[in-house]
Amino acid sequence: MGKTLMGKEYKGPEEFRDKKVLIVGMANTACDIAVDLVGIAQEVHISHRSGTRIIPRMMDGKPTINAITRQLTGAMSLFERWLPSIGEWVGDRFATTKMLRNYPDIKPEWNLLPAPPFKNTLGVINDHIIDRLSDGSVKLVGGIESFYSLGVFTDGGKKTEVDTVIFCTGNYFDYSILSPEADPTRLGDSSEWDHMEHSNGLLYPRLYQTLFHPNFADSLAFLGPCRGFSFAVHSNADLASQAISQVWKGNYVLPGIAERNRWCEKNYRASLGVIKNWRTFRTGHFSAGEFERWLNDVAGTGVNEHLGWGWKEWKFWWSERELYGLIKRGVNTPFLYRLFEGRQGGRKKWEGAKREIWKANGRVPLEDR
Repeated sequence: MGKTLMGKEYKGPEEFRDKKVLIVGMANTACDIAVDLVGIAQEVHISHRSGTRIIPRMMDGKPTINAITRQLTGAMSLFERWLPSIGEWVGDRFATTKMLRNYPDIKPEWNLLPAPPFKNTLGVINDHIIDRLSDGSVKLVGGIESFYSLGVFTDGGKKTEVDTVIFCTGNYFDYSILSPEADPTRLGDSSEWDHMEHSNGLLYPRLYQTLFHPNFADSLAFLGPCRGFSFAVHSNADLASQAISQVWKGNYVLPGIAERNRWCEKNYRASLGVIKNWRTFRTGHFSAGEFERWLNDVAGTGVNEHLGWGWKEWKFWWSERELYGLIKRGVNTPFLYRLFEGRQGGRKKWEGAKREIWKANGRVPLEDR
């Protein structure tokens, strides 16, 4: 066997022309690379131990992600808060049903279903991987047990000859650049997490609201190590950075260190429940809905007031009914966080936000009709 590399090192298929390639993992990067190699590599194999949900980018002529509206996420937040087990079941069922609707001929021997809990792993968006599995141009093998001179042994001792192995197994954040007192993974006692089967070597960072170092909240925050409230990374980073800047400008006062530590312990306990039955790729907030509401409060966006069942929401619904409908049931965009006149001194309103929301939904703004 020859070369091994990480998925992030993959730059294109030509390097692997006429090679036998094994890809380890079956998330988005793995499936993208596998499809890209078809017709160039001599053989393409994917090694995976667990199932996954695969859906195409487009369904019913619309981007799949557009189905995740604020109306849907709002309903899921209620389940998450009051009936969490039912909420988890609904999320799992929704994603699995979408997959089977688009790919009714999935073969049991592929071991794609049942998939891990939706709250632990989101699945794969790929238009072509199922077709490539069906025509045999991409072959699934079991988990790797060991390597030998010509390839790998997979589950059951089956031999697979390969020239190259590409590891698409994710990554962990490296906190080693931080001093011990600044390292959030060294705060408190996380031994229970560390010894759980599904922690999988992932260090647990104790961060207030998954962002602020509880001891240095006025100067140290983290974007990236923890999951956000949304599937869209840019929305998470955008709203979180607005909130951080408002805290550091002095426009929003965080609770004292004792309360911050109590919140961190509460979130830690909730996180233990997340990995009770399966591993996760990131730690996160115990409630995505509560997290977004908190971020909007801190950033001063006005979103909670205009979309939160108060008089401002009724006024907005009455005066901008079509726009209100797009926000609730249309494409969920980060322009929303700059649409309203928020708290004095908070995030500034952007006059172009309304037009961009119309545009993202493929609609002509009222003033242009």
